[in-house]
Amino acid sequence: MKFLKYVALFAITFAIVIWLGVKDALTPVVREDIRTPIYTLGDGSYQQALAQQKQVLKFGPMFWDQYPGGLAFTDADQALYYLTQNPQEFSDSSEWGVYQLSGDLERDVDYNDYSGQLHIRHSLLVIKQIPTM
Repeated sequence: MKFLKYVALFAITFAIVIWLGVKDALTPVVREDIRTPIYTLGDGSYQQALAQQKQVLKFGPMFWDQYPGGLAFTDADQALYYLTQNPQEFSDSSEWGVYQLSGDLERDVDYNDYSGQLHIRHSLLVIKQIPTM
């Protein structure tokens, strides 16, 4: 019986730790006054969800910055260039594309020293797909 109490206590503690690591990422930032758009990459599920008028969330940092947040790019061409230059990251069967996010580059992006890339600082909504061809 004592063992079951420890297992239950561990499960509850684990659930709280997970919740604290993701709760902020579940609420997207939506800017009304975007001066400098942010672009990112997404798989085919983004396009399908947008076509069905569903909200698509690009996650910001989670798990105490163990996940730095989605990749961010200053323009669509830069995102497309990254996609073509890093095929090993995008080798699954999904069609990858370039998407605009609901944030502003100056307020919602950080440079990650570890990866050398820009990442979004908050979770953001995917607004639209950007035609690339």
